[in-house]
Amino acid sequence: MIGNNKFGQERHQLIKKLLLQVQNIINAEQKLAAINQIATIILRSRPLCRRFNGTPLTGVYQAMYLQAKNQLVNHLKQYLVLDKLADEQRQVSSFVQLQPNYLYNLQTQIFQQILDDEQLKKMGLTAQKFPVNSELRTYALTELVKGIKLSGRLCRPHLNKFSSTLYQILYEEALSETLGYVCLNIDLYDPNRGNKKFMNWVNFKLDKSILKCYEKYNRYTKFELTSFQDLEQIKQPVATPNLPQILREYLIKDPDNIFHTTHIRNRPDANFTEIAIAKFSGLSWSKISQQLEIPIPTLNSFYNRWCRRFSPLLETELKKYF
Repeated sequence: MIGNNKFGQERHQLIKKLLLQVQNIINAEQKLAAINQIATIILRSRPLCRRFNGTPLTGVYQAMYLQAKNQLVNHLKQYLVLDKLADEQRQVSSFVQLQPNYLYNLQTQIFQQILDDEQLKKMGLTAQKFPVNSELRTYALTELVKGIKLSGRLCRPHLNKFSSTLYQILYEEALSETLGYVCLNIDLYDPNRGNKKFMNWVNFKLDKSILKCYEKYNRYTKFELTSFQDLEQIKQPVATPNLPQILREYLIKDPDNIFHTTHIRNRPDANFTEIAIAKFSGLSWSKISQQLEIPIPTLNSFYNRWCRRFSPLLETELKKYF
């Protein structure tokens, strides 16, 4: 569905105007052309198969777009190309069912239907073809992640093992880890394994991630305190360096001004310091992605790449405390 911005509202009004006009077109070719125009405008807000840097769609993305457009056009024709015996009441009823909001929701449903396992497999194999850390691979992985989430083919493993509240927490974190894994390890996907199903590979990782997240959660809850009295009764251990806090302070201080200046292209606010501290604070990739409005694959690729490069520097800093 379109947003509430001025551009979106103008597009919304244009569609309503075209829907009114097309009902009065008698020539069949002109009517079909108008229907195609409406479908094209609707698909400008499509949830998937967006253009890469304004270039024309190709390959699997073009095929999916054309398939979605064809289905949308056929749906519009069912209501707008009426036979001569159609009465006025049928025409009014048809128009009511073709309001812009309905059409924007319909296009999402169409893409969801298109996203079967074979399409997702093609998207995954397409991502493998692009060089690691290239903009085209980031684009392909972003499209793939959106496709996986939109497809409705993600499983809900171990649903009955936990309370609904705890499960939602575990699932969100596990899903974030799984999608990050897919992006970083797409080259490991073998289309001939897992019954040749792409989502078997994804859901297998999601299943394992749920249990892994629960183990991590369980370790942390053992140390939760219910009151200040609990805190007072704890015997203070021999002082040991607080490594996460040391790293946090070092990243913030950034004496050589390298962590703050290392950022995602055209996004100085999305620098290594901010992203690393967000991860140290326990935020999931999904939350960080929402806050920065940057796709998870881009964040994952940037963070892991620079963690490897900064590793010697960070290790040198930590050795000062031992």
